[in-house]
Amino acid sequence: MNQSDLNTNKMIQSINILNEVAPYRTFFLNNVVVNNKNNFVYIIDSGNGAIIIYNMKTKKFLLVLDRHYSTQDFPGFVFDIDNKPVFKDRPGPLK
Repeated sequence: MNQSDLNTNKMIQSINILNEVAPYRTFFLNNVVVNNKNNFVYIIDSGNGAIIIYNMKTKKFLLVLDRHYSTQDFPGFVFDIDNKPVFKDRPGPLK
C-alpha cells in the first residue's frame, strides 16, 4: 500500500501488508477508506470477506470479520431496488 501526496504526485510512504494479514493468493483489495482525523485506514478484502484496519500511528494492522458470515455471499440472494432485481447473470437492470 502506498501513500502519496496528490499535490506533488510523490510517494510519502510505502506499507507492506503481511501475508498473515492479507494472504496473497486470496486477497482482493476492493476499497480503501482513509480516516485522517483518527489515523486509521480501512481496507476491504473482497477475496476472503474481511476488513483490514491499519493504524497510521502504531503502523500495525488488525484483521476483523475474516470470513465472518456477515461478509460472505448468500447463495440465491437477489439484489433489488424497489422490488426490482438489479442483476441476473449480467450487469444492468432486468427488463
